[in-house]
Amino acid sequence: MAWNSEGRLVGAGDCETQIRQCFDNVERILAAVGGRFEDLVSLTIYFLNPADLPAIQKVRAETLAPEIAPDDHRGQYPDPDARAGRPGAARRVGPGRDHPI
Repeated sequence: MAWNSEGRLVGAGDCETQIRQCFDNVERILAAVGGRFEDLVSLTIYFLNPADLPAIQKVRAETLAPEIAPDDHRGQYPDPDARAGRPGAARRVGPGRDHPI
């Protein structure tokens, strides 16, 4: 979600700002376990308004290398579901869940 490190919503009503925050959050979580965007094995972005697609595509293109940019999916608000895999780095990261699996 588009929450900052203090747990506050960033960019209320602004899809581009929110998706940028979402990618920043994914990058921070990956870095916490020694990963990078290149380690993603799946990324799904749900959004409600088709008019938001250009903003999402813009930020995705700025953030991800073309060879790892996933296909578009339509759905709900910007809410990336990112998964990564690195040998020996299996961890659950999130509120109250920063520990090895």
